[in-house]
Amino acid sequence: MHQPPAPPPETTSAAALVSRADSRGASSKSLRWMELGLVLFVAFAQSLVISIYTLARSSDLSGTGVSPVRILAGVILEVGSLAVLFYVLFRQGRTVKDLGLNFHWADGPRSVGLAMAGFMANYVFWVFLWSFYRKLTGHPPDGTPRNVEFVRSFSWSGVVLVLINPWFEELIVRAYMITELRWLTGSTLLAVIASVVLQSSYHLYQGVIPALLYSVLFLVFSIYYVWSGRILPVILAHFYFDAIAVFSNWR
Repeated sequence: MHQPPAPPPETTSAAALVSRADSRGASSKSLRWMELGLVLFVAFAQSLVISIYTLARSSDLSGTGVSPVRILAGVILEVGSLAVLFYVLFRQGRTVKDLGLNFHWADGPRSVGLAMAGFMANYVFWVFLWSFYRKLTGHPPDGTPRNVEFVRSFSWSGVVLVLINPWFEELIVRAYMITELRWLTGSTLLAVIASVVLQSSYHLYQGVIPALLYSVLFLVFSIYYVWSGRILPVILAHFYFDAIAVFSNWR
């Protein structure tokens, strides 16, 4: 029996294909905005609220009795935040290698050089700030961090915190945040500024002057990351500063 001719295949115009691609791209971009917000909220919302509240109310947290158990709770929060980051990267078909995390023998020497560069930049800024502040107010600024009593006595949870915190901060607020914002906005400058501002903001509980000093260090770390595309030297340099601060307080 003679079969009627099959209908011609449906054709799709080039304009329609472009429209669909744009729609998928817009959807992917919106989802990655939401995922960026989720990771940053889980990781830093609590610290940011406490930091701003402490600064606004001129509160002193030293009398709150921060115990090893509370430090351990902070470690759990950081590990959980990293787990959320790993899941988001997995859902996007990426890994931490896409954030610049891989191992190379030169990362050790590079991290030492980066730490020295950060220290020198911090020192130069402190000299400038000290002179400017004294001329403006008639007395020198107080750059001593406040509310750091939780690192003034030895605890194993404190050791774990020192080991975990550089990975937590640098992978999320530096590597992931800068990478995502560069992709979402097309602006490296905006990504670096946003990263430095957020990281400095949740250190405001230690005081405005210490937070400003930290911002210079964070800026050096961000510039190196953008220039090199590698995050491990930054993690190691961050670890040196944390370890020196904590162990000197324990002594």
